[in-house]
Amino acid sequence: MRKILILTDFSDHAFNYAADLFKYEICSFYIMHAYQDDSDAPEINSEETNLETILTDTATIAKKKLEKTIKSVTSTTPNPRHSYHLISTNHSLLEEVDHLVEEQNIDIIVMGAKEQSHHKNITFGSHTPQVIKYVKCPVLVIPEQCDYNKPKHILFPTHYLIPYKRRELKLFSEIAYSYRAVIDVLYNTKSKKLSAHQKDNQRFLNEELGKNQIHFKTSSNQNITDAIRSYIKHNEIDMLVLVNSNHLTYEDIIFKTTLDEIILNLDIPYLILQNRET
Repeated sequence: MRKILILTDFSDHAFNYAADLFKYEICSFYIMHAYQDDSDAPEINSEETNLETILTDTATIAKKKLEKTIKSVTSTTPNPRHSYHLISTNHSLLEEVDHLVEEQNIDIIVMGAKEQSHHKNITFGSHTPQVIKYVKCPVLVIPEQCDYNKPKHILFPTHYLIPYKRRELKLFSEIAYSYRAVIDVLYNTKSKKLSAHQKDNQRFLNEELGKNQIHFKTSSNQNITDAIRSYIKHNEIDMLVLVNSNHLTYEDIIFKTTLDEIILNLDIPYLILQNRET
């Protein structure tokens, strides 16, 4: 059974995408909303109500909205393979996500990415980079403007310098295999020659992703950000896969660069694999 944590602000966009993406698998969905930032929500007048009542009312509102979200998704795409657990919490989002990932051995987190809002109460979108960077679990981010398409063509930029983790590559491989997706492994370089270490990592990638159709590609673009953006544009890529690493390697440069310069402008889903030291 795959365990999936959906982080929601009561929009069912990411939830719908996850339900479609994993529709062939037996899944347990944990639907979480952290309402610590909702204490000043418009429904509550904090001048007339004490803090305990505010939190109680906010919890009730959050629970009802979660139930409504579940009903909306299950009524349009019912799936007997899927079960659901609602989590409404007054703890900080990162603390609660960390706890649940460890406690339930979560396989993947799915969350939406919204354009930045000027409304003081809408803070969920700002949590997306924090979850990606600090929670030790793969994260699939669904941009707000992204419609569901089967992931038939996946881009995986790499420099073959870090020791990949089997569990995350297995997840990546299984998602691709479910849709018979083609995986393009992109190496951006001026020299096409690989070191012995890079060849070892390339072989490992080929072994772990080997049940899929893999194309090993190279690009000679001066800028990795431009290389990724151009490849997505000209090759009809449906999903981008990146590695979040604290190794001082090219993968780390890829992640930091694309997070700032590509990710926030993407209109396709992006899967972040975690390869950080504990």
